[in-house]
Amino acid sequence: MQTRTTDVDAMSPAPALITSRAAVATVFLCFGLAIGLLGGSVPEIARLAGTSAEIVGSAFFGASIAGILGLTLAGRIGGGVSLKKRLLILLLLAAVSLAVLFHTASAAALIASLFIFTFFLASIDLVMNSEGVAVERDLDRPVLSGFHGLASLGVGLGAISGSYLSVTAGLSATAVVSLLVHALAILAVVLGTPDRGATQPVDAGSSWFWPPAALVALSLVLGVSMAGEMAATMFSAQTLVDQAPALAAYAGAGATAFALFQATVRLGGDRLRALLGDERLIRVSLAAAFLGFAVIATSSSFAVSAFGFAAVGVGTACIVPCGFAAAARMSAKPAAAVISMLSLITGLVRIPAPLAYGWLAGEIGFAPAYLLYALLAAAALFLAFFAVGRARLRSSE
Repeated sequence: MQTRTTDVDAMSPAPALITSRAAVATVFLCFGLAIGLLGGSVPEIARLAGTSAEIVGSAFFGASIAGILGLTLAGRIGGGVSLKKRLLILLLLAAVSLAVLFHTASAAALIASLFIFTFFLASIDLVMNSEGVAVERDLDRPVLSGFHGLASLGVGLGAISGSYLSVTAGLSATAVVSLLVHALAILAVVLGTPDRGATQPVDAGSSWFWPPAALVALSLVLGVSMAGEMAATMFSAQTLVDQAPALAAYAGAGATAFALFQATVRLGGDRLRALLGDERLIRVSLAAAFLGFAVIATSSSFAVSAFGFAAVGVGTACIVPCGFAAAARMSAKPAAAVISMLSLITGLVRIPAPLAYGWLAGEIGFAPAYLLYALLAAAALFLAFFAVGRARLRSSE
């Protein structure tokens, strides 16, 4: 007897070689590795490009704008394209742009290539977090913090590897490693990420919406955390080189300490979220971040500064995953649209912060200039107590 193939059978996809959770986890890990490789290599890139502290700050000011654009536009352009297809395209573009960035030889080239790479990196950030939210909903339990923990672990491993490779083997060697990292992420997406269809269904309405006050407050808090994370990742190596030039090959230790401690907390962060709740955990985390930045700003020691970066890692660990999860509950819009709106508002903090830091670093030094981020963390803590903490999460059309 011959079994007739039904339409449902014909349309059922073949089973994935790895789970969707494993696939997105791999993307988060590789995302962190790419950031770490760049962060650990910043002093060597800046040295070969002949740039000053102000120029480096300007480059990351431009990168902040690129990051906002990437996070905003990736959730709004091509709504009929699936998350899987977006990830594949963006990972390929990011791989090429990072390899180019490692070979910049002038200040102008550094600013331009960093802008392009950050745009693609931020676009990946939005898409992989949207996929992470989808996986969390599929599993019906918190897993997003764990994904972010893998990204932090990647930053830690990548930062120390980037500084060592770039100084001892050259930036071309670091570029090759970065290409292999992106290839691994692409392979994971191909093997395990399901095609969930259009990210903006035709019946979902416009992806633009007027954000409620609670989302604005939450966005500003996350903006401070994101700005602080970038400062700890991208400026820590230059800070430690400034304090101990003889240890330049190990300058990635600051970003490594930051990222590994961040990863440790994030990997257990979903339990903390369940225990404390997202809003309370955000407030506790901001207090720890303030302490870490204050330590760095008053330090003149390689070891003490590394400790400060570790404290910043602990403090910023859960803010973004808590914030993304909370934001997704604030609106009935698709997660990509909500995170995109949140990311747009974070630009009010993230865009000017590195420019101000670069100016301060040129005036008072790389370590003392972290006072800026200590003040921002204190302001965010105030906002979290008096705005985010009182906000009632609700769905809105």
